[in-house]
Amino acid sequence: MKHYVAYNKVKDWKDYSVDIGQIEFDHYSQHSQSKLEKTIGQSIWVISGKKINGSMAYKLCSIYQATHIEHRKERNPKTGEIESYHCVVGEGLGFIPPIDITDCQWFPKFLKKQGNFGFGLNQINDETVVQSLEKIRDNYLGSNQIADGSNLTILQELEQHKDSYENLPETTRTSIIQSRIGQGQFKRSLIQYWQGCSVSSYKQIEVLRASHIKPWRCSSNVDRLNVFNGLLLLPNLDACFDSGLISFDDDGRVIISRKLDKSTMSHLGITLKLKLLRVEEKHKVFLSFHRDNIFRY
Repeated sequence: MKHYVAYNKVKDWKDYSVDIGQIEFDHYSQHSQSKLEKTIGQSIWVISGKKINGSMAYKLCSIYQATHIEHRKERNPKTGEIESYHCVVGEGLGFIPPIDITDCQWFPKFLKKQGNFGFGLNQINDETVVQSLEKIRDNYLGSNQIADGSNLTILQELEQHKDSYENLPETTRTSIIQSRIGQGQFKRSLIQYWQGCSVSSYKQIEVLRASHIKPWRCSSNVDRLNVFNGLLLLPNLDACFDSGLISFDDDGRVIISRKLDKSTMSHLGITLKLKLLRVEEKHKVFLSFHRDNIFRY
């Protein structure tokens, strides 16, 4: 397989955004279609560049395998003009957040060989660079393991439990999968129910994470989408809750594991004053499961 780099210049095209659970990616190019067709079936590494405090910062945004070329007309954000582009489309992995590669040892030489990315979509001929990029990808996948300490990534967990949902209608199946990733109807239901963080009432929805009380892998398909089996939490609370370092009693009061030391509690803002904003009767069976099976006394 060949590898290509696609460059997104933030000054011209704005930030390259990736949504949680996104698997389809594309890259606009003014190269000829015949040249772009050579990328089909090959890997595209998308790198974004932005000037910060007078210096360029480069981030790895996604890696995808090109499947086809589309012809599109889009407004150029720099000129405001409608222009025609070829678009390399495919499926792959987005890095959330994008990974800063500016200071990687291999990057300055790579940047120079790519003419500071002035060649547009261009093949990567240095195997050392490819190996370095693949290592970053593998490290990213490894760091996105399930919080209970198992060696499964979220994608591996979905595959492991596929038998429980693969024969459902497509809409339901999609909702089940998205609920594990923390998106889709499950998160929308939690946003509507909680209207903010379940503990702090913090309202910036983009920051909040949809978390199952009874873990997704332990739940039936009905409970995977049950709004009473979910909390909307700030990332620090979500990480502690998923890993069993905190839980909540039936009155919503926080329970803190002895494994969470005072210094870490202070840094994460974990105190005994924390409390769920509301607890209904339907929450209690799930909270009980979390205390009995996930919480690390």
